[in-house]
Amino acid sequence: MTSIYDVLDSLFEIVYISDCETHKILYINKSGKDVFGDCVGKDCREVIYGNRNDFCRENEANKDGFTTWQYENQLTGRTYNVREKIIDVNGKNVRLTVANDVTDSIKVREDYAARMEKRLWHMSYFDTLTNVYNRNKFIEDSKAEFAPMDTGVVYMDLNGLKTINDNQGHSAGDEALRSVSLILLDIFNGYNIYRMGGDEFVIICRGIGEEEFNARLETLRQRIQKSDFNSAIGARFERDCVNVDEAVKSADEKMYLDKKYFYRHMNESGRYRFRNDTFMAISTPELLKKLITDERFVIWFQPRFSVKTGELSGSEALVRFFDDDGVLVSPLDFIPEMEDNQTIHIVDFYVFKHACEYISAWLKAGKNVKPVSVNISHKTMMLPGFTETLMDIWFDYDVPKDLIIIEVTEDRERGGVSRVSDVLTDLKKRGFKIAIDNFGSKYADIYLFADLKFDILKLDGDMVYKMETDKKAWILSESISQICHSEHIKIVAEGVENDAQLEMLKKMGCDEAQGYKFDKPMPWNKFEEKYL
Repeated sequence: MTSIYDVLDSLFEIVYISDCETHKILYINKSGKDVFGDCVGKDCREVIYGNRNDFCRENEANKDGFTTWQYENQLTGRTYNVREKIIDVNGKNVRLTVANDVTDSIKVREDYAARMEKRLWHMSYFDTLTNVYNRNKFIEDSKAEFAPMDTGVVYMDLNGLKTINDNQGHSAGDEALRSVSLILLDIFNGYNIYRMGGDEFVIICRGIGEEEFNARLETLRQRIQKSDFNSAIGARFERDCVNVDEAVKSADEKMYLDKKYFYRHMNESGRYRFRNDTFMAISTPELLKKLITDERFVIWFQPRFSVKTGELSGSEALVRFFDDDGVLVSPLDFIPEMEDNQTIHIVDFYVFKHACEYISAWLKAGKNVKPVSVNISHKTMMLPGFTETLMDIWFDYDVPKDLIIIEVTEDRERGGVSRVSDVLTDLKKRGFKIAIDNFGSKYADIYLFADLKFDILKLDGDMVYKMETDKKAWILSESISQICHSEHIKIVAEGVENDAQLEMLKKMGCDEAQGYKFDKPMPWNKFEEKYL
């Protein structure tokens, strides 16, 4: 007949019984002997616990009467999960202890946690496409205090990326970005390279000599000239530099001058002709106002739909421009110019006014009006008296504020939304809904969730495109969706082009979507006829 000791000896766990008063070991099973030897009669504090004085915890016992805790044997370095219970044996209290060695499983968990931490760090600070640092890392590095040190900065923009994407597809554009990043990694190996988003890169060379910096810069220009791509490049070298951010801004300004030179000397498309012929027309408020009076600027609407039901949920008011040849020009081609020339506010207020006018007319006609979003540049919001001007326009039409969504867009520089957080907070208090536009593109900032209260997050079309082929982009989008829903923020996807993207958006819980999968932007009268 099998005895109780035979059963205990067959167990993988260490089981021993000790005297509660003297701590002498009265019994230990085979698994315990294999680890600690035949230690019957010895003090369990010396053998089992490695001279630990906290071997007997005053923890509250579980329902089964066992106290559960964990300790590390100081002699062997092994970690044990322990379950103890004091029992009465023939009128004497003894302690029954069951110990399970969990050292290896803890190490596995720790190794896994370390790997996950490393992976999350890489996802947070590296660009998934080019494998150089991303804008988050740049922001963090720019906040650090720098000792005076010779520093060279390069700001580079890949010219014509939009044309590559439009004519050859996004995969060709991605390949162009990867090729450029490989050139940068080769020339500036050992220095910090950041993809700021979209087509822009920043290289910061701390501790480099001026001669070496200029040599590497010249190598970069030569390599780019020999490649299949064209880039605008700006550079700045400062001795004993402590304010790297100012050096970056200076290099950015030089890069943009180089980019404008490129556009003005290209004649391959209407886009470049527009930049040449119309640049002066939008460089002053007087000429811009004349173009508006001449109805060269028009407002089109792109419908927005519920991802779940497919029903119309709203629209976005988009500004378009007719050039001298009567060709319709995208805002991507003229808004940056107006932002640089400080005339963007004229068009922003023009679009807001007419959006209110259309909403008012539709309501009076008994139409079923859905919320209309209006883009406003952060540079417009930074103007003195912006809120008062906006409210004066709204008072003229007095449309319900829940039918107006104010989308804040960022300009070419950094930190646009953060600069106007107080303005956005004020607008939200006044009853307008606030949307952050182009999230996941070149200006995405995860800190917005902590620093700003807003109602809608618009996922950029590039992010939607990448979700199909880039697992990291999908994981990031799904995580952002979860954050939005936990904060009661509606998430809207832009640039949706096909059924596969729509199914992924449904899976991640996206609320609304717009893009050519549903319908393209159209004049107000066609939008009214088709959707209202």
